[in-house]
Parts: sequence; C-alpha cells; structure tokens
Amino acid sequence: TLKTTEEKVLSKREVLPPDDYQRPWQTPLEKTHLDKDLIFEIEYPSDDETTGNVAVAWRLPEKISENIEMLEAYELIMKYLTNTQVSPLEVAFVEARDPLATSVSSDTLEIKEPALLIEFENVPIERIDEIIPRLDSVLKKIVSDGPEKFDLERITNFIDREVINN
Repeated sequence: TLKTTEEKVLSKREVLPPDDYQRPWQTPLEKTHLDKDLIFEIEYPSDDETTGNVAVAWRLPEKISENIEMLEAYELIMKYLTNTQVSPLEVAFVEARDPLATSVSSDTLEIKEPALLIEFENVPIERIDEIIPRLDSVLKKIVSDGPEKFDLERITNFIDREVINN
C-alpha cells in the first residue's frame, strides 16, 4: 500500500513539478514612500478589556550592518526617552497628573532593516487615540527645546553603563 501511495505522489510531481525553493526572509522589504503615518488597530483577547497597549515604531533607513554607531545612538536616545521615572516619555505618560499608561518602554528591532519601537502599556481603551498626538507633542517639544535642555549627566550614565556591560 505504501508503494502505491509513493507512485501516486511521484506521478503528480511529474505533472506539476515543485516550485523552486527560496530561502525565507531573503527578499528585500519594499520601500514604503509614505506621505502619511500608517496606523493599525489590532484587537486581541485579554483578561482586562478596559486597557490596551499601543506600539509606535519607525523603520530605519539603513541595514543594521551599515551603520552600527548610529544604531547605538538611536538606542541611547530611546533609553533617554523611556528608561527612568524622570525620562521625558515616562513623565508625560506615566508620572503625569492625568496618566495615559502604566509604563512606557522602548526596543530596537535588530533585524535586517532595523526599527525603533516605543510601547505604552495599560492604556485605557477610551483614551488610546490620545497616545500618538501626545507623543508627537512631547517629541516636538524636546526638539524645540534644543540640546541645552538634554540631561547630559543621564546620557553619560547610560553610556558608562553600556561600556561596563559590554
């Protein structure tokens, strides 16, 4: 019985040859050429349907191997923005009088074409739409305040920790 099944499979292969094998993840990502932001809402089951998470991400323009120093600089800025209770995004979203989230974190997606990610957790469902406008406002204020307002001591501490850990 196995022989008849095998012959049947082989005869079908002669009629319809298998497709050429292409290794996964080898084709380049298409350039997005966006003129506006893409916003996706994905619903998923949860024990608590009153809150949700919001992830905001930016795809970086170069491959990870082409500019490792710049990727490290992005990671440093992301830590500056999110890692402590005095970080700008933590202050604006968690430690505020009217908090929008219980925590703010960041991540660098170190893949072929890297991306930066900021995640806001436990955002009240009815206030999810407030995250992106407030994030835009905070980031624009940081840029408009200029480098004079950066906490250089915190940045130096982050750099020192990275040197010690690596």
